[in-house]
Amino acid sequence: IAPALLERYLGQASEEDCIIAGPSGAGYVIPPLVPDLPAYIKETARICNDIGIRVVTSYIADPCRRVLRHLQRHSGDLLGYLAGYAVVTRTLRVCHRDFIFFSNQIPKVEEIALPAEQLLGKVRMMITATSERPAFIAIHLFAYRTTIADVAEFAQKIADPNVHIVRADEFLTLLAMNENLK
Repeated sequence: IAPALLERYLGQASEEDCIIAGPSGAGYVIPPLVPDLPAYIKETARICNDIGIRVVTSYIADPCRRVLRHLQRHSGDLLGYLAGYAVVTRTLRVCHRDFIFFSNQIPKVEEIALPAEQLLGKVRMMITATSERPAFIAIHLFAYRTTIADVAEFAQKIADPNVHIVRADEFLTLLAMNENLK
């Protein structure tokens, strides 16, 4: 199904759209268990580069150091990784000159089953509680629980002109710019 979805996306995408590569089907892997992780990462980066994908998602929000080292060494021209479909214990924020790995802060494992309204309420609370500016909040929304209409309604209700919902590639680019200023 992935090739058909990609073909549809490429045929209909506007300049406002951003597709993210993510593991599913045969690509759904547990990185520490992959026999040749560097080769897997290189091939993923090559395929993504060939079709114009610059952001990859990973199901694991807090991989071990060995996996992070391999991701950093073998990711080629990818902008970076947005990671974690659920937070178990910790989130990572690694931003180097040529490598970004940023864990989604929401949902936590116990929040996976929340309906869209409640999960987006958690996002709203995190926005309100965050005093650092600029702040970068990444979230993972399950397509079978949260629709595009839910996200659009959530975005319309944001009253703070300093809060922006951006595409994944813009998020990583802005994060890198901010980290380089420090």
